[in-house]
Amino acid sequence: MKILFVCTGNTCRSPMAEEILRDEANKRNRKIEVASAGIFAVDGERASKGARVSMKDRGGLADHRSRFLQDEIMEWADLILVMTGAHKRNLLTRYPNMVDKIFLLYEFATGSDIDVEDPFGGPLEVYEIVRRQLEDAIEKLLDKIDL
Repeated sequence: MKILFVCTGNTCRSPMAEEILRDEANKRNRKIEVASAGIFAVDGERASKGARVSMKDRGGLADHRSRFLQDEIMEWADLILVMTGAHKRNLLTRYPNMVDKIFLLYEFATGSDIDVEDPFGGPLEVYEIVRRQLEDAIEKLLDKIDL
């Protein structure tokens, strides 16, 4: 399975989700390919400082470089998980033929329509809240696809 996480700039939420899923899938011996991209990303930017610090025990996103969302990565993915309803509406407008594989992260994992809010520019505590949200959703996601 190939999973793509999408957020706005690909410097906070989606790279955090990518790293958490990769780490948790490895712990479960699951073969999942994972990537991330941003709807408005600038290619090559480092993950935000808050994201790097909050993820230090999972590698700190030291090697992450942002990626602008392009058609090729959308086609590559079996499942595309976005952080907000606005992201989902944006992608469904751009890629209406992919309606069967674009979901809000919490929608796919739990059936709820919870957004993962953007921590960019906020204090470390906000990044840690987002990390816990992502860990919770990804644990449920893995439980769901493990069935």
